[in-house]
Formats: sequence, structure tokens, C-alpha cells
Amino acid sequence: MPAASLNQGLLAGWHSTWQGQSPYLAMKPGQVADFWIRFSNSGTETWQRGVWGRQANLGFNGDNKLPYRLGMAVNWLWDDRIATTTAETVAPGEIAEFRFSLRAPIYPGTYRFDLRPVIDGTTWLEDQGVFWLIAVN
Repeated sequence: MPAASLNQGLLAGWHSTWQGQSPYLAMKPGQVADFWIRFSNSGTETWQRGVWGRQANLGFNGDNKLPYRLGMAVNWLWDDRIATTTAETVAPGEIAEFRFSLRAPIYPGTYRFDLRPVIDGTTWLEDQGVFWLIAVN
């Protein structure tokens, strides 16, 4: 089998579907707030927390590190991965919840950040246009 076909076959089982998220917030500079987002596992592979190449993480689309540089990180996995699933495993058809905290930047303004699930070491999952707006005033 050609490498491209093999790669497509390996990635075919990794999919997600957005199910909902916590609301946008107005925050004070430096304020910390908790957020959640849910995605169903619409693929054929089980997501497994703690297993490289199978753990579903919530990442900034395009590996954006600006939120981290703005001081928004509160106990994130690393600078562009903000959370993993609350459940140890998420089988196909099940819904995963990701919970995380953000610290509002110190400068007033409206901040948008785009999020996307990723199986690090394997593939990004679908870009479903998921984002949050944080108004800092």
C-alpha cells in the first residue's frame, strides 16, 4: 500500500463533532474563569487519556501561542494545549468534556481564540469553527 494511502487509513478513525460550550464572558483584567466544551467522538478510535497518539487534547487552532504569551494560562497542559478529556476513555459515540481555566489579559479589549481538538502525535481533528470571545473591561 502506498504511504499516502496507509496514512489516510490510519487517520480515518479520528473524528469529532462539536456538542456545545460554555458562554462567552465579560471579564476584568486578571480575572480567572472556568470554561467547558464538549465534543462527541464521531470516529472509530477510542480516545485514551495518558496514551500518546490516542489522547484527545484541546488545542489552539494552528498552535497559536498568543493566549499563553498574554498570560492567560491557568494549569494548561502546555502553551498551546489547554486541556484533555475529563474521562479516562471516550469510545466512539460518547461525548467528551474538556474543562479549563483562563486568566483575562491585563489590557482591555475583545479577545478571540479558536480551538480545535487534536490527537497529538496522530492528527488534528476537524476544524469546526469553535471559538470563544472574551471581553476584558
